[in-house]
Amino acid sequence: MKVQQFGLFGKNGSNYSWLLLGAILTYLYSGNLAVSFAAWLGPVFIVRFIRIQKPLRGLVTAWLVLMVIAVLQNKEIFPIPGPAYYFIIGFLSLIGLLPYIADRLLNRRIGGFAGTLILPTAWVAVDYLTSFGGWGTWGAIAYTQVDNLPLLQLSSVTGMWGITFLMIWFASFMNWAWEQNFDWVRIRSCALVYVTVLGLVLIGGGLRLRVFTPAADNVRVASISVPNLDVMQAAYRARYGQAIDVPKDIAQSDARVQQLSLAFQEFTQDPDNPIYVGAHAALDHLEEELFDMTLREARSGASVVTWSEGNGLTLKSNEAAFLMRAQELAQDEGLTLAVPMYVIALDSGLSENKVVTIGPDGQVKTVYHKTKLVPGEASLPGDGSIPVFQSSFGGLGSVICYDMDFPSYIRRAVSRDLDILLVPSGDWKGISPIHSEMAIMRAVENGFSMVRQASRGHSWAVDYMGQTLATMDYFRTEEKVMLAQIPTKGVSTIYSHVGDLFAWLAIAGFAGLLLPASLLRRRSPRK
Repeated sequence: MKVQQFGLFGKNGSNYSWLLLGAILTYLYSGNLAVSFAAWLGPVFIVRFIRIQKPLRGLVTAWLVLMVIAVLQNKEIFPIPGPAYYFIIGFLSLIGLLPYIADRLLNRRIGGFAGTLILPTAWVAVDYLTSFGGWGTWGAIAYTQVDNLPLLQLSSVTGMWGITFLMIWFASFMNWAWEQNFDWVRIRSCALVYVTVLGLVLIGGGLRLRVFTPAADNVRVASISVPNLDVMQAAYRARYGQAIDVPKDIAQSDARVQQLSLAFQEFTQDPDNPIYVGAHAALDHLEEELFDMTLREARSGASVVTWSEGNGLTLKSNEAAFLMRAQELAQDEGLTLAVPMYVIALDSGLSENKVVTIGPDGQVKTVYHKTKLVPGEASLPGDGSIPVFQSSFGGLGSVICYDMDFPSYIRRAVSRDLDILLVPSGDWKGISPIHSEMAIMRAVENGFSMVRQASRGHSWAVDYMGQTLATMDYFRTEEKVMLAQIPTKGVSTIYSHVGDLFAWLAIAGFAGLLLPASLLRRRSPRK
């Protein structure tokens, strides 16, 4: 049986309609939209367009279209001012085009079903290698599938790279079948291979969800976000000498602590200045609110309480007193308290973004400094290790926000004794909820349950299979407290043992495909 070319888009589908369709679907799955089905279909039509055009024209046109989509979709995700934004987006779009370039140049030389492996292996290679850069795994297509729980379980074996491979292999396979005019006799055996692999992954993931449901006892965790808007306004007043209208959804961007630090530095020699006094008053108000809410949740039955990133905002000179108060509260209430702090150092200009975990005996158990800093963040980086507190309810650890965007770092740094990971975070509206969804992948990969409390974003609590235990939208919640019952025991995953083996196999596979393509190129003149 043969399927004719889709006449709606031209006799041979050789016009720009495929690019238009691919662009619409790409827009739907990129940025913060992350429409899962569109992520499977978008690359299909981008590949189709590029393959039926002359290489240079097709690739340049596709790059420009993908760049326009990225410019539109990432405006609120990357708040970079001026021409630098367009330059960075253009560069990132060019990197994203590399797998398409490899497919266009190599597919016809290799041909056959083996040729369908060029695009997925190249895509995984590019995604994996760029994950070590400053942007981490932002924009990775696998994150669009976090709501597909059976498929998500594959990440516990291969990491996110296996999901990427399956999705992009679908695009490559569909184009190969398209070139065979969807003749069932010719594509039957290869179609069965792909369907069998995908089917086994989905069936295996479904079984894992049904058979290995967390059976351990639960611990009640309360996570709190306190808006720092008053502090921010005081800082901007101090910095610029006048009130500035700071939109609520970006008021706590990473610039907040830098502006506040500048404010205190400018007025530290003039403590009688009313603006300086106002900034201190705002800090005191923030501290009181945090401790009052923490006490209330402890007395309501929470065994663990944590806050959002940097909510423990204080000066270096006040750090000891701040921690002492937290220790006394933890001891009085028999509470495990994870305190995310941003300690402003007026002398060095480099502050500390950290989490201090205090046990129910009032003693400091662990201290973790944020290791993966957002570009431009003026903080002292951590040493890359994640200490674990062995509590009565399992191993408890913490990382901070941007750390979770780097899967290789989390896998290397996480101890196998870790059961629950607390992730205090600070987002903004443009990256919500995708930033929390990215973190969910880390929980499944490494076999721990996670509580990610985010100011100005979606807070999420999940178990080690990515199942939602609690969620909270910062912008739709009056009192910003999330309560969750968290399993006290994690699991050991294949990925936590073998690491990024699948990604390296994909890189090796792509390199292996280059050899026959090279040999065929040499033989072509003889033909």
